[in-house]
Amino acid sequence: MYYEENFQCDIDINQVDAVSVVYLSEDGRGFPSHSHSYYELRYNKKGEYIIDLNDRRTYIPEDSLVFIPPLTIHSFHGEKLPSAVLQIQFVPKMLGVSHLAKMVPVVFPSGDLAKNGYLPVPKESLLQKILNSMISYVPSAELTKEHPDGDITSEDFTPRIRLQQCTDIFRLITLLVQENQVEFDYVDRKTTMYGEFQKLLEYILNNPEKEMTASEAADFMHMSYYDFSRNFTRKCGISYIHMVNRIKIQRAKDLLNNTDLSVTDIASALDYSSVSYFNQVFRKYAGSAPLAYREEKLVDRKLISHTN
Repeated sequence: MYYEENFQCDIDINQVDAVSVVYLSEDGRGFPSHSHSYYELRYNKKGEYIIDLNDRRTYIPEDSLVFIPPLTIHSFHGEKLPSAVLQIQFVPKMLGVSHLAKMVPVVFPSGDLAKNGYLPVPKESLLQKILNSMISYVPSAELTKEHPDGDITSEDFTPRIRLQQCTDIFRLITLLVQENQVEFDYVDRKTTMYGEFQKLLEYILNNPEKEMTASEAADFMHMSYYDFSRNFTRKCGISYIHMVNRIKIQRAKDLLNNTDLSVTDIASALDYSSVSYFNQVFRKYAGSAPLAYREEKLVDRKLISHTN
């Protein structure tokens, strides 16, 4: 049973913790689809789950590492969610500043990490030792009692431990570079614009019923149409039109699940030119027609209600 997605967005990269250790119970809750303007590494210490990374769905086994670049829409779901995950979040500036003030560091997945969507973490490897070192920062059971929801973040750690966390991030990225699992480079600060692109994503995610063409989005970003299209695809992993369609179909799913609106009304609310075109796009992204999707989710809810 997959977790029904709801898109979310985070914008303020200055509020991102360097490292957070999160324990998830195996209750099938999942994490809803979201994006952010910082990097995220997730070490699946125990359990298994499914990740949707843009349009790629990947099964993540136990003892594996996932790399999530900025501006990538992703979600976690499945019946056997991990019960122990190390979540590492960091902004590019943590990796150091080039001697050229206009340059910023960037990291790209490579090798098996890019090909398979995750990297196995061998037992007793240096990679596992670094990750386990980070896990060892989890406070004692006394502090855990203060977090009945299971979430312990770097705000709970002393300055000395936070410094060690940053050191381990450097060690981790350096090792991944040496093993050809990520590529590290410096680029012109003007070409990154993660915060600006995230603001655009937030607007689209929060206003799926308002049609914004690629030309209007380029104006929003104060870029030419060519530069915008090229940069959007490069940073987000999919084209602008593809991203907009995904977001609108997700909103359509929400309306099908939570309202009694007809397919015609939903197509109109999301500014589709016709019901037939809406059905065509919905089938492409959801794998079934709107009414079939609604009926399937209704059956699922009845089964859950009966089980409980």
